[in-house]
Formats: sequence, C-alpha cells, structure tokens
Amino acid sequence: MTLFKKRSLFLFLLSFSVALSSTAQEKKFSVEVGPEYRNTDFRWNIAGNMQGQNPNVLSELIFKPVNAAGIHTKVEYNIIDNFSMNAHYDRLWTYTGSVTDFDYAGDNRTNPTTELYLQSNKGHARSAGVNFDYHFFRKNDVTATGGVGLDFTKELFYLTNDNDPLLQSTYEAQWNGPNATLKGLYQPKGIFNIGAGLTYRYLIYDAKANWNLVETFQHPVSFTHDAKGHGLDYRVSFGIKPKDFLNIGLDGLYSNWKTGYGTDKLFQTDGQIIKARMNGAFKKSFGLRLTTTFSF
Repeated sequence: MTLFKKRSLFLFLLSFSVALSSTAQEKKFSVEVGPEYRNTDFRWNIAGNMQGQNPNVLSELIFKPVNAAGIHTKVEYNIIDNFSMNAHYDRLWTYTGSVTDFDYAGDNRTNPTTELYLQSNKGHARSAGVNFDYHFFRKNDVTATGGVGLDFTKELFYLTNDNDPLLQSTYEAQWNGPNATLKGLYQPKGIFNIGAGLTYRYLIYDAKANWNLVETFQHPVSFTHDAKGHGLDYRVSFGIKPKDFLNIGLDGLYSNWKTGYGTDKLFQTDGQIIKARMNGAFKKSFGLRLTTTFSF
C-alpha cells in the first residue's frame, strides 16, 4: 500500500471513529458524491545553476490544457453544537492534454535549443483531506463557517508522442500541507440554496520525473523537484433541496497554486548529481462538480 493510500485510509478512519464516538443526538452524518471535471494549466521551469543563471530559464515544461474527469466523495459529521469535521477523496483520470518541452541557451527564454510539442493524454490525480470546521454564525437562512485541515494531492502527468510509442516519460507532483477555509451558505425557506467558499493552502511541493528515453539520465528517477508555496481555491455552489435529507448541487471550482524557488536535482548515469534552481511550479485549474448529498 502506497503512502498516499495509507494517508487517505487514515483520514477516513479518523472521521468514522469520531462519528461513532458521538451520541446519536449529537451526530448528524452526510455523504456527498458526484462526478467532477477539471481543466488544468500546469507548468514548471528551472535555471542553469543554483544561482538562477546560465541561463535564468534553462528548461520549461507547460502542460496546457490537461482535461480530466472522475469522481468526488465527501463525508461530514456534526460532532457537537457548532463543530463538525469532514473528509474527502477525489480521483480524476486524464483523457486529453498537450505539453511543450523547451530548452534555452539564452536568458529570458531566448535561443531555444529544444522545442518539443507532445501529448499528455493519460495520467491521473488523487486528492484526500480532512477538515475541522466551526460554524461561527447561524442566523435566519445564513450560515458562515471557518475551518482548518490537511490535504494531500498527487498528480501524474505523461509526455507521449503519437509518432514515437517508445516515449513514455512521466512527471509526478505532490502538493501537501495545511489549509484554512472560510465558507458561507444561504438556504432560504424554499428548495434553492447558494454557497461560496475560499481556501488558503500552505503547500509543500515534491516531484519526481522519469525521462525514459534519455540514456544519460538515471531511471526510474531522472530528476526531482522540491519547493514550498501557497495556493487559493475558490468555490461557488448552487443547490436544490427537494427533501430534508437530499441536496443536489452544481459547484464551480477555480484553483491557483504556485511555489517559490526550489531545488532541481538531476541524477546522471555516471553517478553525478547536478543541482540547479527550480524557478517554480505553477498550476491553475477550473472545474465543475455535480453533487448529490444525503443527510442522516
């Protein structure tokens, strides 16, 4: 079992253990599930050395766009009074995408030495997390909530070429860290409701790549990246609640994550490890999610 799967299982078991420890009067349980679509622009670049020079952008990869679809799941428990917790697990599969791989000999992306236009038509993304929320405002039809939590995200990107089936290079990125969330819900007396949410993330970024056709690079790990950064997630939701126990919603999603400077480590077959400055990893995505929520 991989570390990511162990973390995901732990988060869900933690949620269930807290729920089971609550009394029947205190506990309110809900399950949310539905399909999700994401369109992602992901890119990173490195310099020629640790000082950020020779040149200031040596190599740059841009995955744009990458389209993926999959499933979203979330369980939530009202523990006591205004406190609740939730855990989520999302899994998306890439079905189409493009990627460019450019290398440069001059500063500011001048004198290109390599220009590759490739496909990224497969891959996947997994995300799991747990949050603890405090519903600090409840009045009439409005609820406002603040919370903190932990999230773990892993994404696998492929670089392929229809004219060269041997090319199966991969780049696997992980974005992990704590978050703080603020969200609100307006639920009038009718069946319609509207909500919005904002999440700030502190991100610890780690990545590894396998450039499978480059003979001078080691395999299966050709180079690694590590950096720290931050991100923002935005959500707007529209829902219909035909029954007390049932809500059907449509969420609009937008994320903007980025890192600061980090370290690129290249592992060569002769045993050398060459370090350079990673200028950053940058990811923007928007998505749609259709949810069905059952409350008990």
